[in-house]
Amino acid sequence: MKKQIGLLILSFFIAIATFSQEKKYTTYRVVDNETISSISRKLGITPYDLLKLNPDAKDGINIDEVLIIPNVKYKKKTSEVRKSETIKEQEAPKKIELVKKVKLERDSIKNGILYHTVRPQETVYSLCKKYKISKRKARKLNKLRRKSVLSVGQVLKFPTKLQDTKPVVVIPKEPEYDTKKYVGYTVKQYDTFYSLTRKYNVTKQQIIHLNPQLEHGLKVEDFILIPRNTEVVIVNESIEPTYKIHKVVAKEGFYRLKQTYGVSEEELIRLNPELKNGLKVGMEIKIPVKKEEENLMYEGDIQGKELNVVIMLPFKADDNSKTFAKSKLLNRVTDFYLGAMIALEKLKEKGLSVNVKVFDTKNNSAQVATILNSYDFSKTDVIIGPLFYSKFKEVATKLRDKNVPLISPLSKKDHGTIAVKSAIQNNATKTQMANKMLSYIKERYTNQNLMIITDKKTKDNANIIKVKSYLQNNNTAIKIPVLYMKDGYIKRELFAKNIKNKKENWVILVSDSEATSSVAVDNLGVYEKEYKITLFGLKKPKNIDKIKTHFLNRLTFHYPSTNLIDEESEEISKFQEIYKTKYGALPSDFSYKGYDTTYDALLRLANNYDISKAFQEGKSKRLESKFSYIINPLGGYYNDGVFIVKYDNYRLKEAK
Repeated sequence: MKKQIGLLILSFFIAIATFSQEKKYTTYRVVDNETISSISRKLGITPYDLLKLNPDAKDGINIDEVLIIPNVKYKKKTSEVRKSETIKEQEAPKKIELVKKVKLERDSIKNGILYHTVRPQETVYSLCKKYKISKRKARKLNKLRRKSVLSVGQVLKFPTKLQDTKPVVVIPKEPEYDTKKYVGYTVKQYDTFYSLTRKYNVTKQQIIHLNPQLEHGLKVEDFILIPRNTEVVIVNESIEPTYKIHKVVAKEGFYRLKQTYGVSEEELIRLNPELKNGLKVGMEIKIPVKKEEENLMYEGDIQGKELNVVIMLPFKADDNSKTFAKSKLLNRVTDFYLGAMIALEKLKEKGLSVNVKVFDTKNNSAQVATILNSYDFSKTDVIIGPLFYSKFKEVATKLRDKNVPLISPLSKKDHGTIAVKSAIQNNATKTQMANKMLSYIKERYTNQNLMIITDKKTKDNANIIKVKSYLQNNNTAIKIPVLYMKDGYIKRELFAKNIKNKKENWVILVSDSEATSSVAVDNLGVYEKEYKITLFGLKKPKNIDKIKTHFLNRLTFHYPSTNLIDEESEEISKFQEIYKTKYGALPSDFSYKGYDTTYDALLRLANNYDISKAFQEGKSKRLESKFSYIINPLGGYYNDGVFIVKYDNYRLKEAK
């Protein structure tokens, strides 16, 4: 795949710190009479290493061309192990089973069977060797799967000729660990692998590698080790079928599980062989998570197909004063671009050939005009960008007659006014998202006590009339009182008058004001739990990170969103691992957006070069985005893929 990475207009590419993190690479602008050899000598690296970062440079370099080079200021925080290398046992972190001081039964014998209590560091192999039994027989006797990981305190059976004995109770010592290399951590309620990877800047695979008992999920009060980000261990990246863990409760049978999860008894036993002997209270079993039915887009064979792609992003490569530490835009554009690069690599693995041309728009109309006048777009199959609406409009208007698909990846302004049939809006508009939220409420309304919270801005008052009219649907019997914020607060007596004790209360927040959002949540969040209150927002509050999370959770706060990350997804974990290995940092929301936008658009076009068919092929869901394209009556297409998310058990989940 011929990537024009030599033209990666990352004049800032991984140069200084992204906030507190330094990145591995920076950029170098070619000056007159320089060659690959002279630049390599100047930088103290080999030509091979330079060409490896800039594969297109093998055909020659030009003045002012931007090359990617190693960042000499990068302080390597991780020793990365290449995927092709075998990880030597002595180099890998020691797998330590950490347990609390629980009572363990020492080995006992009864009726020719030795009952052994698993201790730290023991494996199926070591025990089979100790008791002189084949692994196959041991698995069969103990109903173990081939890749089962033993847990400290687990009791296993082994045949023996010794006489019967009684078990002896022992208290094991908590194993020691190197505090310079690892952090000891006790799992708390609501912890997830996703939250731990974010908190400690490690990957899920690294945590499980040190704590193999976690393959079946986290358990509250488990003591685990987390690496101090000093070593990255590449583990098997193959993705197993997605599943979640369910704890069996009293009177729960296969029929109830099928009703709850839509999974047959046969499927459950296939994933959990121990269920052949029936369900038992307290068992933790795997439940397969099936792909959404809406993932209907056909992903055909793209082997041997080819696409010419143009990417236009506002790198501002000419502004040498811009650094990652000073520019949020620089970070966001970089992250979007790096996510897109991983998408291109994945498509290459599927057999798609992609020729990429990257332009720096500098977020400047004059620069956009220069690009449009100097480049021949006649053979271009798709253009991703520009990011900003005004520059996207300039490109779309100029190329109106080319019928080249133009993807607007981030803007939420209505693109219908551009009136170009090949313009494709990737993000739902604010109006679309508000309408999705109202539709969700209306479809589920069953005589709940409705009310609206807003402030007295004229714009919001106009929205109030629309919201009430839509929800009432000409049924004036449905009363929807409006609680107004005035002088920075809402009168307590208004809440007391309208919140019902013996009825579900659905409160709808209709406001752009951060103060109104905070006041609404603070007033509703303090109600006792016997008051059933659910809060709905027509948009995500700008200050949501400053609002008390336990109140948002108490109110099961719902709002529309164009993105949602499944914290337990194996696909997300794999993407994080790849991204961190390549770029030395975890992906941001913009990294996911770059990946999703590029992968979905190119896959659609590779399956069908006809733009009208490609973007009406069906619905799809990628890492964090939904894609469901609809024809815009004014011209082009817009994405109607919106999540309704809610706070549930201190996590953001999709509301069904």
